[in-house]
Amino acid sequence: MDALIHKWTAVIAVVVTMVVTALDAAAGTRWPLLALRAGVACGIVLLAGRIAGFVLMRTALRRHYEQWRMAQAGSRSRSQR
Repeated sequence: MDALIHKWTAVIAVVVTMVVTALDAAAGTRWPLLALRAGVACGIVLLAGRIAGFVLMRTALRRHYEQWRMAQAGSRSRSQR
């Protein structure tokens, strides 16, 4: 799941960078500013993807732990409760 999140984040970052570059180039923006804006847009998307991946992995680990705890509680005998 982590690899899938990283792959889609990279794809979206490339698409966003291309869109920002195309829009700024069409508006006649100078190249240094165009590169800066494209880099900032790419950085924002990568940061958002990293945070989303962290939240999703944390949620998955919590569910796994809760299922494991329920399985452990169900395997104990009544005398141990």
